[in-house]
Amino acid sequence: MVRRLLVIAIATAMAAFAAACGAKDSGGAPDAAVQPGEDADPEAGEPGEVDEPGLEEAAGEDPGEDPGEDPGAAEGTEDEPAQPEADCTPSCDGKSCGDDGCGGSCGGCDAGLECLAGQCKPACSGGKGFEPKVHTTSWKPMYKVGDPRGQLVHIDADSETYPVTTLKLEIRQHAPWNGPQGPGTYKIEGSGYQDCVICLTLADTCGQEGCVRRYLATDGTIEIKRMNGADGAFEAVLHGVVMSEAKITADLQQGLYTTTLVKKGKAWCLDGYEMKSDDPTLLVPEPGCVKEGTGTLQDQNIADFKLQTCNGNYRSLHSSCGKDKVIWMILVANWCPACKEWTPIVMDFNKKYSATSKIWHIVGEDHQGNTPDLEECKWYADQFGLSYDETFVDPGWQKVMKYIYPYGFQGIPYNIVLDGDNMAYVWSDGLMGGIGPLIGYLAGN
Repeated sequence: MVRRLLVIAIATAMAAFAAACGAKDSGGAPDAAVQPGEDADPEAGEPGEVDEPGLEEAAGEDPGEDPGEDPGAAEGTEDEPAQPEADCTPSCDGKSCGDDGCGGSCGGCDAGLECLAGQCKPACSGGKGFEPKVHTTSWKPMYKVGDPRGQLVHIDADSETYPVTTLKLEIRQHAPWNGPQGPGTYKIEGSGYQDCVICLTLADTCGQEGCVRRYLATDGTIEIKRMNGADGAFEAVLHGVVMSEAKITADLQQGLYTTTLVKKGKAWCLDGYEMKSDDPTLLVPEPGCVKEGTGTLQDQNIADFKLQTCNGNYRSLHSSCGKDKVIWMILVANWCPACKEWTPIVMDFNKKYSATSKIWHIVGEDHQGNTPDLEECKWYADQFGLSYDETFVDPGWQKVMKYIYPYGFQGIPYNIVLDGDNMAYVWSDGLMGGIGPLIGYLAGN
């Protein structure tokens, strides 16, 4: 158990390779990635100045009223005298725009901004609200069972198939973030994905070729109504949240995420949005392999399943239980330029761990994006001198994704790491953490 918790802590501290292919062009190049260290645009998403309303506007006076008109004539009769207008005190405290509570205005917003919760914020050109169809909530201890310092992850998705849009909340309660462990109202800081304590991200319309856009919450608050690790329900409401379009890249060697807000990018807004789960999943794996598995999430034991190799044989995942220290799965396709760049890198990296760390390349699509056959499988293996017994065919990666939840799937190549001792799901590209030192630790080096 201690060894597994150490693995979790190491994985959380590191950064992930987050590559996604461009167009389905076997000779093309992937889209240029944002380079680590590139400064975020300081002007992105800043509210403009707002003119203060005049006295007449704030008081709701009608300058067109006829001074000669008898006010009482319209208000009542001899039998029913007019009633005085009810008192109303306008209030714009803490507001720069919107209703003053008496039918007046606290001001308007400049072009490109709109009024949200009394503040001028970037117009929600990316989207407003979210309609999830499926969700998952989990909590894992980062030190030992019973210690409240862990990490809560809640994911809402608008589909069970791809393309899919996912909204992901991470509350990092452990060092160095030391986030909230119980109910309360907390501000969501726009500090970048590396440093955010309460991280809210949205991946828009993601498929095998990547996502249309990614967003990171840069403003707003979260009202946590119920939260106690995995011991009880989780419930929270987002208020006035603005998510800014961003590029989030990872430096594999340095173990750091770089967040760059897209200049003049879109914004996605969430106000009054609820996130809840009656029974968050506790993520603590069993010490040995479990044939039927304990689940599909991180730190759960993955059930046994079989994949077809390029040789046409079927290989069982659990045939490696206790024999290989690491099973490193990489989802690839023959049309994918980024896959062709990534495979040589990982093969070179894994040379010093190859005795105990096994890499499984899993071909899900052929050159045209269709179902691959064994010849297509062999073609991919031949490009890099891979063993036919460790290169597999899985059309659309359907079997892998059935047994292993692809957190934040944002295109291929997509990396998944399992602990060979018990086939616990340790890490994937959709999770916070890094792959380099993790492989070395699991492999026993």
